[in-house]
Amino acid sequence: MFVAMPDNRHARASSAPPASHTSSMPPSSRSGPYPARSAPPPAPSSASSVSSVSVRASGSIAPPPTRSSFPAARAGEEEILPFSQDRAHVLPASQFRSTWIVSSLQSLRERGHFERYLAGLAAHKAEILECVAGTWLPLRVAHAHYAACDALRLATEEQLAMGRAVGGRAQGSILQTAAKAARGAGVTPWTILPQFDRLWRRGANGGVIAVTKTGPKEARVEIVGCALFDVDYFRNAFRGVLLGIGDLFCRTPYVHDVGRRIPGEAMFQLQWV
Repeated sequence: MFVAMPDNRHARASSAPPASHTSSMPPSSRSGPYPARSAPPPAPSSASSVSSVSVRASGSIAPPPTRSSFPAARAGEEEILPFSQDRAHVLPASQFRSTWIVSSLQSLRERGHFERYLAGLAAHKAEILECVAGTWLPLRVAHAHYAACDALRLATEEQLAMGRAVGGRAQGSILQTAAKAARGAGVTPWTILPQFDRLWRRGANGGVIAVTKTGPKEARVEIVGCALFDVDYFRNAFRGVLLGIGDLFCRTPYVHDVGRRIPGEAMFQLQWV
Protein backbone atom coordinates (compact mmCIF):
# COMPACT_ATOMS: atom_id res chain seq x y z
CA MET A 1 0.00 0.00 0.00
CA PHE A 2 1.00 3.64 -0.34
CA VAL A 3 2.30 5.73 2.54
CA ALA A 4 2.26 9.52 2.46
CA MET A 5 4.04 11.99 4.65
CA PRO A 6 1.53 13.33 7.18
CA ASP A 7 0.41 16.92 6.88
CA ASN A 8 -1.32 18.12 10.03
CA ARG A 9 -2.70 21.38 8.73
CA HIS A 10 -6.24 19.99 8.87
CA ALA A 11 -5.80 17.07 11.27
CA ARG A 12 -7.61 17.17 14.59
CA ALA A 13 -5.62 16.81 17.76
CA SER A 14 -7.80 13.97 18.95
CA SER A 15 -7.41 11.85 15.83
CA ALA A 16 -4.55 9.48 15.15
CA PRO A 17 -3.48 8.32 11.69
CA PRO A 18 -4.47 4.83 10.64
CA ALA A 19 -2.10 2.07 11.57
CA SER A 20 -1.36 1.48 7.88
CA HIS A 21 0.40 4.84 7.60
CA THR A 22 3.75 5.81 9.01
CA SER A 23 5.21 9.14 10.02
CA SER A 24 8.58 8.78 8.39
CA MET A 25 9.99 8.33 4.93
CA PRO A 26 12.31 5.45 4.11
CA PRO A 27 16.02 6.25 4.12
CA SER A 28 16.87 8.25 1.02
CA SER A 29 19.11 6.55 -1.51
CA ARG A 30 20.97 9.74 -2.20
CA SER A 31 22.19 12.89 -0.55
CA GLY A 32 20.81 16.04 -2.06
CA PRO A 33 18.65 19.06 -1.55
CA TYR A 34 15.47 17.07 -0.97
CA PRO A 35 16.20 14.23 1.49
CA ALA A 36 13.38 12.32 3.09
CA ARG A 37 12.06 14.14 6.11
CA SER A 38 10.13 13.08 9.17
CA ALA A 39 7.90 16.12 9.11
CA PRO A 40 6.45 18.34 6.36
CA PRO A 41 7.46 21.97 5.89
CA PRO A 42 5.58 24.64 7.86
CA ALA A 43 2.15 25.44 6.54
CA PRO A 44 2.01 28.62 4.47
CA SER A 45 0.12 31.56 5.86
CA SER A 46 -3.47 32.00 4.80
CA ALA A 47 -2.45 35.10 2.90
CA SER A 48 -0.52 32.95 0.44
CA SER A 49 -3.66 31.16 -0.70
CA VAL A 50 -4.63 34.13 -2.90
CA SER A 51 -1.98 34.76 -5.48
CA SER A 52 -1.07 36.19 -8.83
CA VAL A 53 -1.91 32.85 -10.42
CA SER A 54 -5.15 32.36 -8.48
CA VAL A 55 -8.60 32.88 -9.91
CA ARG A 56 -9.40 36.57 -9.95
CA ALA A 57 -12.77 37.96 -8.97
CA SER A 58 -13.53 38.52 -12.66
CA GLY A 59 -12.99 34.84 -13.34
CA SER A 60 -9.82 35.30 -15.41
CA ILE A 61 -6.51 33.68 -14.64
CA ALA A 62 -3.48 35.79 -13.88
CA PRO A 63 -0.36 35.30 -16.02
CA PRO A 64 2.16 32.73 -14.80
CA PRO A 65 5.26 33.83 -12.86
CA THR A 66 8.21 34.84 -15.00
CA ARG A 67 10.59 32.64 -13.06
CA SER A 68 10.46 29.62 -10.80
CA SER A 69 12.33 28.75 -7.64
CA PHE A 70 12.27 25.03 -8.49
CA PRO A 71 15.77 23.66 -9.10
CA ALA A 72 16.97 22.41 -12.45
CA ALA A 73 18.27 18.86 -12.68
CA ARG A 74 21.53 18.49 -10.75
CA ALA A 75 24.51 16.22 -11.19
CA GLY A 76 23.38 12.64 -10.74
CA GLU A 77 19.77 13.47 -11.64
CA GLU A 78 18.07 12.62 -14.91
CA GLU A 79 15.13 14.30 -16.61
CA ILE A 80 12.61 11.54 -17.27
CA LEU A 81 9.92 13.94 -18.45
CA PRO A 82 11.16 17.48 -19.14
CA PHE A 83 8.84 20.46 -19.18
CA SER A 84 7.22 20.75 -22.60
CA GLN A 85 7.96 24.48 -22.68
CA ASP A 86 10.03 27.06 -20.86
CA ARG A 87 8.56 27.78 -17.43
CA ALA A 88 8.60 31.52 -18.05
CA HIS A 89 6.19 31.07 -20.96
CA VAL A 90 3.81 28.48 -19.53
CA LEU A 91 0.16 29.23 -20.18
CA PRO A 92 -1.69 28.57 -16.91
CA ALA A 93 -4.59 26.15 -16.85
CA SER A 94 -7.89 27.89 -17.57
CA GLN A 95 -10.10 24.80 -17.72
CA PHE A 96 -10.36 21.61 -15.69
CA ARG A 97 -11.90 18.28 -16.61
CA SER A 98 -15.38 17.77 -15.15
CA THR A 99 -14.67 14.07 -14.65
CA TRP A 100 -12.57 14.93 -11.59
CA ILE A 101 -15.32 17.10 -10.10
CA VAL A 102 -18.01 14.46 -10.66
CA SER A 103 -15.83 11.83 -9.00
CA SER A 104 -15.02 14.21 -6.14
CA LEU A 105 -18.71 14.85 -5.50
CA GLN A 106 -19.27 11.10 -5.36
CA SER A 107 -16.58 10.75 -2.69
CA LEU A 108 -18.15 13.55 -0.65
CA ARG A 109 -21.48 11.72 -0.71
CA GLU A 110 -19.94 8.35 0.13
CA ARG A 111 -18.17 9.80 3.18
CA GLY A 112 -21.15 11.77 4.47
CA HIS A 113 -19.71 15.24 3.83
CA PHE A 114 -21.97 16.34 1.00
CA GLU A 115 -24.52 18.38 2.98
CA ARG A 116 -21.81 20.37 4.76
CA TYR A 117 -20.00 20.84 1.47
CA LEU A 118 -23.18 22.11 -0.16
CA ALA A 119 -23.79 24.58 2.64
CA GLY A 120 -20.32 26.03 2.19
CA LEU A 121 -20.34 26.15 -1.62
CA ALA A 122 -20.32 29.89 -2.20
CA ALA A 123 -20.22 30.17 -6.00
CA HIS A 124 -20.95 28.29 -9.22
CA LYS A 125 -23.28 25.87 -7.44
CA ALA A 126 -25.41 25.06 -10.49
CA GLU A 127 -22.38 24.57 -12.76
CA ILE A 128 -20.80 22.18 -10.26
CA LEU A 129 -23.87 20.15 -9.33
CA GLU A 130 -25.16 19.83 -12.89
CA CYS A 131 -21.85 18.99 -14.60
CA VAL A 132 -21.39 15.63 -16.27
CA ALA A 133 -18.19 13.69 -16.82
CA GLY A 134 -16.13 14.27 -19.93
CA THR A 135 -16.49 18.04 -20.39
CA TRP A 136 -14.31 21.05 -19.63
CA LEU A 137 -15.17 23.47 -16.81
CA PRO A 138 -13.71 26.96 -16.33
CA LEU A 139 -10.96 26.81 -13.75
CA ARG A 140 -12.87 29.25 -11.54
CA VAL A 141 -15.63 26.62 -11.22
CA ALA A 142 -13.14 23.92 -10.18
CA HIS A 143 -11.53 26.40 -7.79
CA ALA A 144 -14.90 27.05 -6.13
CA HIS A 145 -15.43 23.31 -5.69
CA TYR A 146 -12.05 22.64 -4.11
CA ALA A 147 -12.28 25.74 -1.92
CA ALA A 148 -15.57 24.40 -0.52
CA CYS A 149 -13.88 21.02 0.07
CA ASP A 150 -11.03 22.80 1.84
CA ALA A 151 -13.51 24.62 4.08
CA LEU A 152 -14.64 21.25 5.48
CA ARG A 153 -11.28 21.06 7.32
CA LEU A 154 -11.09 17.31 6.98
CA ALA A 155 -8.17 15.41 8.46
CA THR A 156 -5.28 15.12 6.03
CA GLU A 157 -5.50 11.33 6.01
CA GLU A 158 -9.09 11.57 4.80
CA GLN A 159 -8.19 14.11 2.12
CA LEU A 160 -5.50 11.72 0.87
CA ALA A 161 -7.95 8.82 0.85
CA MET A 162 -10.52 10.85 -1.07
CA GLY A 163 -7.96 11.93 -3.64
CA ARG A 164 -6.87 8.34 -3.99
CA ALA A 165 -10.43 7.20 -4.68
CA VAL A 166 -11.13 10.08 -7.06
CA GLY A 167 -7.96 9.37 -9.04
CA GLY A 168 -8.81 5.71 -9.31
CA ARG A 169 -12.16 6.52 -10.89
CA ALA A 170 -11.05 9.43 -13.08
CA GLN A 171 -7.89 7.82 -14.48
CA GLY A 172 -8.92 4.21 -14.08
CA SER A 173 -8.93 3.07 -17.69
CA ILE A 174 -5.49 4.28 -18.75
CA LEU A 175 -3.86 3.32 -15.45
CA GLN A 176 -5.45 -0.10 -15.23
CA THR A 177 -4.22 -0.91 -18.73
CA ALA A 178 -0.69 0.12 -17.77
CA ALA A 179 -0.96 -1.80 -14.49
CA LYS A 180 -1.92 -5.02 -16.29
CA ALA A 181 1.12 -4.60 -18.51
CA ALA A 182 3.24 -3.96 -15.42
CA ARG A 183 2.12 -7.15 -13.70
CA GLY A 184 2.66 -9.14 -16.87
CA ALA A 185 6.09 -7.81 -17.77
CA GLY A 186 7.61 -6.68 -14.48
CA VAL A 187 7.18 -3.00 -15.32
CA THR A 188 8.31 -0.52 -12.66
CA PRO A 189 7.19 3.06 -11.85
CA TRP A 190 9.79 4.26 -14.35
CA THR A 191 7.44 3.02 -17.06
CA ILE A 192 4.45 5.16 -16.01
CA LEU A 193 6.32 8.29 -14.88
CA PRO A 194 7.17 9.44 -18.44
CA GLN A 195 3.41 9.32 -19.18
CA PHE A 196 2.53 11.87 -16.50
CA ASP A 197 2.26 14.63 -19.10
CA ARG A 198 -0.41 12.62 -20.88
CA LEU A 199 -2.26 12.05 -17.61
CA TRP A 200 -2.00 15.74 -16.71
CA ARG A 201 -3.42 16.90 -20.06
CA ARG A 202 -6.42 14.63 -19.51
CA GLY A 203 -7.30 16.76 -16.49
CA ALA A 204 -6.18 20.32 -17.25
CA ASN A 205 -5.87 22.32 -20.46
CA GLY A 206 -2.84 24.33 -19.34
CA GLY A 207 0.15 24.20 -17.05
CA VAL A 208 3.02 21.75 -17.44
CA ILE A 209 4.43 18.82 -15.49
CA ALA A 210 7.94 17.41 -15.30
CA VAL A 211 9.51 14.33 -13.70
CA THR A 212 13.16 14.06 -12.65
CA LYS A 213 14.87 10.87 -11.53
CA THR A 214 16.70 11.70 -8.30
CA GLY A 215 17.69 8.20 -7.19
CA PRO A 216 17.28 4.50 -8.06
CA LYS A 217 13.77 4.55 -6.58
CA GLU A 218 13.14 8.27 -6.20
CA ALA A 219 11.60 10.89 -8.44
CA ARG A 220 10.67 14.55 -8.22
CA VAL A 221 7.37 15.62 -9.79
CA GLU A 222 6.94 19.34 -10.50
CA ILE A 223 3.84 21.14 -11.77
CA VAL A 224 3.78 24.74 -12.98
CA GLY A 225 0.82 26.89 -13.97
CA CYS A 226 -2.22 25.56 -12.08
CA ALA A 227 -3.89 27.80 -9.51
CA LEU A 228 -5.70 24.84 -7.94
CA PHE A 229 -2.46 23.96 -6.13
CA ASP A 230 -2.95 27.11 -4.05
CA VAL A 231 -5.86 25.28 -2.34
CA ASP A 232 -4.56 22.99 0.41
CA TYR A 233 -7.30 20.41 -0.13
CA PHE A 234 -6.38 20.07 -3.81
CA ARG A 235 -2.70 19.62 -2.97
CA ASN A 236 -3.52 16.81 -0.54
CA ALA A 237 -6.01 15.22 -2.95
CA PHE A 238 -3.37 15.31 -5.67
CA ARG A 239 -0.98 13.55 -3.31
CA GLY A 240 -3.70 10.94 -2.93
CA VAL A 241 -3.86 10.55 -6.71
CA LEU A 242 -0.10 9.93 -6.75
CA LEU A 243 -0.57 7.37 -3.97
CA GLY A 244 -3.14 5.52 -6.04
CA ILE A 245 -0.93 5.52 -9.13
CA GLY A 246 2.01 4.17 -7.18
CA ASP A 247 -0.14 1.44 -5.66
CA LEU A 248 -0.42 -0.10 -9.11
CA PHE A 249 3.29 -0.30 -9.79
CA CYS A 250 5.19 -0.94 -6.57
CA ARG A 251 4.85 -2.52 -3.14
CA THR A 252 5.24 0.46 -0.78
CA PRO A 253 5.49 3.95 -2.29
CA TYR A 254 5.87 7.20 -0.35
CA VAL A 255 4.83 10.74 -1.32
CA HIS A 256 6.15 13.91 0.28
CA ASP A 257 4.82 17.39 -0.48
CA VAL A 258 7.97 19.47 -0.70
CA GLY A 259 5.86 22.59 -0.23
CA ARG A 260 4.67 25.60 -2.15
CA ARG A 261 7.50 27.65 -3.65
CA ILE A 262 5.58 30.23 -5.64
CA PRO A 263 1.83 30.40 -6.35
CA GLY A 264 0.44 28.05 -8.95
CA GLU A 265 3.28 25.54 -8.56
CA ALA A 266 3.75 22.30 -6.67
CA MET A 267 6.53 19.79 -6.12
CA PHE A 268 6.33 16.26 -4.75
CA GLN A 269 9.09 13.80 -3.90
CA LEU A 270 8.25 10.16 -4.64
CA GLN A 271 10.02 7.12 -3.21
CA TRP A 272 9.15 3.46 -3.32
CA VAL A 273 10.31 0.01 -2.32
